[in-house]
Amino acid sequence: MATLLPLAAEHITEKEWASLGDHLVANTPKLALFGLVLEDANPAERATLLSALSAPVRDISRVRAA
Repeated sequence: MATLLPLAAEHITEKEWASLGDHLVANTPKLALFGLVLEDANPAERATLLSALSAPVRDISRVRAA
């Protein structure tokens, strides 16, 4: 099975690759996007992101993640 990045490097430009990220941000519900960011974050990054949220929003994010 092929992996995405080598195929992408052969078939799309850097500008096209960057536009995919822009498209994802513009067309993904913000809560889902935040979940993707949290999933990819290491524990320290996750703690920093969650500490920036207000307490009610942080509580909602914990309930939704469970």
